[in-house]
Amino acid sequence: MSTIPPPADGQEGGSDDQPMVLPECISQAKVNSLFKYMFKGKETLDQSSLIAILKLSTMWEIQDGRSYTIENLPQVLAGNAPLQFYLARMYEVVEWVEPAF
Repeated sequence: MSTIPPPADGQEGGSDDQPMVLPECISQAKVNSLFKYMFKGKETLDQSSLIAILKLSTMWEIQDGRSYTIENLPQVLAGNAPLQFYLARMYEVVEWVEPAF
């Protein structure tokens, strides 16, 4: 197996001088929601935080975060079938599609 060598000017995120640069589609608030979940535990999170955790957990393949939001977000979305259907399609949560109808 081959490995990719680090960039000549150092590794992104390896120091304060070379911070990790996030894509524009990822806001600081979304990252904060994910960190809050990861480091402070599974406390009560609001709808926007749970959606952010679902988005980033899906994007970065964080299975625990994805499972947590798939289990808990439907209770928060109760009564908002269009949003549940949209999120189901966007983040490939098959078990949410039928209950959205």
